[in-house]
Amino acid sequence: MDAPDNPLDNAAPRRRDPLHVISTAASNTGGERSLLALIENLAPVREVELWCIGAEIHPALRPGLEAHARGIHLQPADDAELDGADVVFYMHDYALVFANFAELWRERLSRVGSLQIIINVNLGALFKFDWLAERATCVYFESSDYELAWRKWTHSNRLACVPTVVLPPPVDLRSFRALTKVPTGRVVVGRLSGHAPLPPHFATFYSELADQLPKAEFWFMPAGPELRAAFGAHPRFRLFAEDQVTPQWFLSRVDIFCFPLKDCWPANGPRSMVEAMAAGCPIVAIDREGPKDRVDHGASGFLTNDRHQMQDYVRTLVEDPALRARMGSHARQAARDWDPAVWAEAIVRHSMGTSTAPAL
Repeated sequence: MDAPDNPLDNAAPRRRDPLHVISTAASNTGGERSLLALIENLAPVREVELWCIGAEIHPALRPGLEAHARGIHLQPADDAELDGADVVFYMHDYALVFANFAELWRERLSRVGSLQIIINVNLGALFKFDWLAERATCVYFESSDYELAWRKWTHSNRLACVPTVVLPPPVDLRSFRALTKVPTGRVVVGRLSGHAPLPPHFATFYSELADQLPKAEFWFMPAGPELRAAFGAHPRFRLFAEDQVTPQWFLSRVDIFCFPLKDCWPANGPRSMVEAMAAGCPIVAIDREGPKDRVDHGASGFLTNDRHQMQDYVRTLVEDPALRARMGSHARQAARDWDPAVWAEAIVRHSMGTSTAPAL
């Protein structure tokens, strides 16, 4: 299937002044892989300088980052190059600890020309620091739920005036769109979800499903201690270690992507769900923002917060291969529109750095 047109293909020639991206890059999680996708899509139109929070880069990320970023700076580093520059701060988990270093960031960010903030995992206490509004030109979210919470917490401070945008996670989906399903001899119900916590009743949920569906297998990656304790000896549960196989290998063999989640836990993208949809997997997921932003209920999957109804949806898909194929096709089609080039276009549009920037 052809990839969607890149909205930057007909853009003006690349500007010589670099775009400065601040981020963490020490682990090979979905957020950091999204960072790589962002930089790869920005590189054709803006030279990119990466400023890493921390003193190391994960080995799996380094080749790609070095191929697309003009320069990579590890802390501690002389950040005078940020003066008057267009800056994108990709928060990841850093929003949780931003408050501990707020004064340092206030001095540093007071000198930039424009500031765009990407909120990935959580809001932390970021909304309290309304001095960010002096330079901020856009704040990005991966679910409408996060955007709504941000508006609630900032309605009475200066950040309320900063434009916000909701976009699907910036994921390079080309390899997932190209996947061909690999038959395993059973219907595979899979969960590829990083470290998102399972609900308290997960053992009962999956034990009941296994009893109801004797020809199905249940795959998890990564599988933590709770899963291994509950199902390590079960012959139809395959429990993969983190990065034991590639996400592409995993999803090419998954027939149904099932995503129950702990109560009150935010489901931002989720990145793994976007990858699963691009790979042609029908979705059964919690009915919360994030999944609701991606899944067309009844067309590309099912959404529910009821455990028994979720089991019914999984059972329906296991027993109806034609429905699985139809919903998987709808899921793959929906994912054609989720390209990180859309992020690059938005970031370029909201960049407005100047040669000098007055102090806050």
